[in-house]
Amino acid sequence: SEGGVIDPNTNVGGSVNLDYEINSKQNIGFNYNLRYNKSFDSQISMFNSYNGILSNQSVQNEDAQTRNHSFNLNYEIKTDSIGSKLSTNVSYLWYNRNSESVSETFPINEGQYESFRQFVPQKINNIGANVDYIWKTKNENTWSFGGNYNYTETDNNTRRDDLTDGIFVNNFVLSNHFKYTENIIGFYANYEKQFSEKFSGKLGLRYEITQTDGDILGKDNSFTNDYANFLPFLSLNYAINPTHNLSFSFSSRVRRPAFWELNPSRMYFTPTNYIQNNPFMLSSKFYNSELTYMYKGSYFL
Repeated sequence: SEGGVIDPNTNVGGSVNLDYEINSKQNIGFNYNLRYNKSFDSQISMFNSYNGILSNQSVQNEDAQTRNHSFNLNYEIKTDSIGSKLSTNVSYLWYNRNSESVSETFPINEGQYESFRQFVPQKINNIGANVDYIWKTKNENTWSFGGNYNYTETDNNTRRDDLTDGIFVNNFVLSNHFKYTENIIGFYANYEKQFSEKFSGKLGLRYEITQTDGDILGKDNSFTNDYANFLPFLSLNYAINPTHNLSFSFSSRVRRPAFWELNPSRMYFTPTNYIQNNPFMLSSKFYNSELTYMYKGSYFL
């Protein structure tokens, strides 16, 4: 298949930020973000060949709208005069994308006309909260502790209708109502020390517990995936002199599949070309080691 894509887009966005100083030790803040995307009259046009012979042309027209609202409320209090503080944060995300498309296939030599339409909505709700405490001591030790909770729910009710005898009839096999939930709880502790004027270091450990559940309503296709991860962190810095600096860091993180990557419903572009994602994808762990030499604070290797 070979062809082109026309995808006109209109984007509108905005944000509101409010910060209030309760007193010299306490602050509270609020943030709201809005994004809207409109993509009407987008088109995918494909010429399809089979065994090297041009067979037909497929044209898909789509109208889609995406709305995204996010809210964040944070609070901070200083607990002493040398930099110790407690921070809390609560956030909420509401994401909604609606898409309707009609696909037509026109025979070039032999064959028959085919048409189908798809409704592909995607709804995501996310709630997150975290608490962090930084404790500084007079002998230049810094401890930091914290925890977070993240809950996500997605609802994708994908529908496929085929043109039969002049009317669109639902194709139950290729229609899927996919629901997915994800719970993440994390805890961490870090220790930072300035050992001398030249040498400093930071050591940390994070522990995460993840629970996921996915289900296609009305069909025997569901999965549950529970796992935990220990994620260490180390950073060392040595200032050889004011001109030369040497540092080493080791970090680890988890990369989880995006919500759309887990949706097993098929998105057809032609009668034979489609994208289908994998609900059984697992998370990945990444480990990164980095040794850096810096000259005059500007050039590094």
